[in-house]
Amino acid sequence: YQRRVRGSMSSKKGTGSRSSNHSLLSYLQTALKLVTAEFSVTQEAFKEDNDSLDLLFDSLERILLFGMKSKFFGLNHFWTAFEQLDKLPWLKEHIMWIRKDIKNEEARGRAFLRYALNEKVLSDCCAALIQNQELLRVYWDENSVLRKPDDAAIFIQQLIHLKEIDFRLSLNQSDCEKYAFVGSAPITTVTSVAHTSPNLDIPCTTENVSGNSHPAKQKEKKKKQPRLAVIEDS
Repeated sequence: YQRRVRGSMSSKKGTGSRSSNHSLLSYLQTALKLVTAEFSVTQEAFKEDNDSLDLLFDSLERILLFGMKSKFFGLNHFWTAFEQLDKLPWLKEHIMWIRKDIKNEEARGRAFLRYALNEKVLSDCCAALIQNQELLRVYWDENSVLRKPDDAAIFIQQLIHLKEIDFRLSLNQSDCEKYAFVGSAPITTVTSVAHTSPNLDIPCTTENVSGNSHPAKQKEKKKKQPRLAVIEDS
């Protein structure tokens, strides 16, 4: 799977890289629209075996794996970078637990994503990673989503909206080893489902990225569709 994603979407300079980043962020936007719409209706925490959840994990893994540098004996994995955030007090205990109880990199990476969604800290974890420029340079090339300032800002803004959604995901080894790949269809085909999802109030410019849309700053009120930051199609 890693070779398929990285091989078919390898990071390139110039317009190729910009187009890939745009597709990845648009794909994540689609996944966010679907999980947001479903949660607004059910008001129930996401668990296992859910199509919208599969799409969300697929889009997150694609972004985090895209543009990762090769190591001497194979490919890096985003878990290797995240586990180096273990000096942060609020992450140390959970990173140590994942290292001990989960047996391979792919499952550890998924366990980390699941933990971060359950605790509503995925945007905080990714923001801490992006702020560590030295770590980014070691693991990702310069055209990856995480190392492009505008794209990284949009990515974090999108993740902030996941704080408004409840997750109760298993952290068992067997569940973290499962990967529900959405299929071999290109991202541009997969994202067409956005047009059939409920009508959400979504801004289509990067100007919203630095706005005051953080959930912690919003008033407590009846559930409302959040605004998601995306890139405008060219």
